[in-house]
Amino acid sequence: MNTNEYLKPTGLDSPVTAVSVLLIGRDGKSPTKAIGSGVFVSTGLIMTARHVVEGFWDYYGDPKVDRLARGETSNWKIVLIEQATGVYGTAV
Repeated sequence: MNTNEYLKPTGLDSPVTAVSVLLIGRDGKSPTKAIGSGVFVSTGLIMTARHVVEGFWDYYGDPKVDRLARGETSNWKIVLIEQATGVYGTAV
């Protein structure tokens, strides 16, 4: 499949860069890895796809932990980088 046929690059001057963020995972042991993206849907609130969060669990999570169990916590963080300004923060 040639994605160049239907996907076009978005420059930093595009309005979408004002609301999009790059999501990077880190746990202090494994290599830091960019796994997905998200968008601001409100002040301080970012939405991403479920498969992105599952990608973080698959890469950093303990395979013995049921990632869908309520009350389970992780020992890794998702860091976001706002593409338009380079601002970054840590998702809670």
